[in-house]
Amino acid sequence: MPIIFRSAPFHEPFTFDSLGNNWYQDPVSRPNGYPFYHYLQTETGTGRVEADGKAYLLREGEGILLAPFIRHSYSRESKSWYTLFASFTGTVESVLPRIMENRPVILTGREQGERIASLIENCMALCGKRPLDERALSVNCYSILMTFVDGVHTRKLEQDPLYRQYIAPVIEEIEINYALDLSVADLSRKVFIT
Repeated sequence: MPIIFRSAPFHEPFTFDSLGNNWYQDPVSRPNGYPFYHYLQTETGTGRVEADGKAYLLREGEGILLAPFIRHSYSRESKSWYTLFASFTGTVESVLPRIMENRPVILTGREQGERIASLIENCMALCGKRPLDERALSVNCYSILMTFVDGVHTRKLEQDPLYRQYIAPVIEEIEINYALDLSVADLSRKVFIT
C-alpha cells in the first residue's frame, strides 16, 4: 500500500501533493472537502462516492476528480475496495479550475482510467528513485491532468446549457431558412445577444 506525500517545497508548474496505488480504501468523510484537486480511482472492488449532492458508484477502472473544498465522502460497496489516488498542486495550480471548466466533479471511464493508472504507476516508480526527477514527475502530472481535460472537452455539446441556449437555436434557424439572406445581427437577435 504505497502512499507518497509531498515533503519538500516545489518549483514545478504541476506536481502531486499526494500519490498512491494499491490502497485498501477505508471509509472517508470530508465535510469541508480536500484543499487540492483530488482524484480517486477503483483498482479492484466497487466504491461509493458522494460529492456535490450526488452519489456515484466507482467500478474497476472508473474514477472521479473532485475540485478543492467540495464536500465528499466515500466507502466501499464490495467486501474490499482498492484504489489509486492523486492530489494535485504546483506553482500554476490556480489555473486548474479554468482548465477543468470550474466543474466540481469529473468522472473518468475505464479507457481514461487505464491511461491514468499507467501514469500513476510510472509516477510511483519515479518517486522510488533517488535523486528524484522532479521534472519528469511534473510532466507525468501534467499528462494526468490533460487526461481529465479530454473528458471535459469531449462531452456532448448538446448537453451544455450555453450551447442549447445560444448555438442550437441559431443552427436550427440557419437549417430552416438557409435560402434566405441571413445576417449575424438577425441571428443574434433570435437568441437575444448582440
